Amino acid sequence: MNHCDEYVEMANPGSAWIDLSGWCIKGAISQHFEFHSGAVLRPQGMVWVCANFHSPQTGGFSFNSHHALWRY
Repeated sequence: MNHCDEYVEMANPGSAWIDLSGWCIKGAISQHFEFHSGAVLRPQGMVWVCANFHSPQTGGFSFNSHHALWRY
């Protein structure tokens, strides 16, 4: 696996919208991702936060990192 394949998947199995504004995810080497104001996770939905990849189909969120996020 190369670092561009890494991602965190967040799923909402519930029936209510989840406000992700300000939620943070941190990688192993000081990478930091914070959801922007107004970011939401719809009921029964999912989003990915990718290492260095943007995809509208998975939410469009990315660390924009050129290095691996987690150590194996």
